[in-house]
Amino acid sequence: MQLLYANALNRFPEQQGSALWTDALERRDLTREQVIVGISESLEHQILALPAIEGGITFT
Repeated sequence: MQLLYANALNRFPEQQGSALWTDALERRDLTREQVIVGISESLEHQILALPAIEGGITFT
């Protein structure tokens, strides 16, 4: 969970958030893929990603 938060949100997970995702994985309520999507589509990640994409993405 720490690596996922570090890569997606540039921070360590707070205890409550980490417990929420970890518990869902342990109960098999969510797959690893669903957790990754949940974090990467979170409002926090969208706000962090906005400056990198707001002017568009240029392919060279």
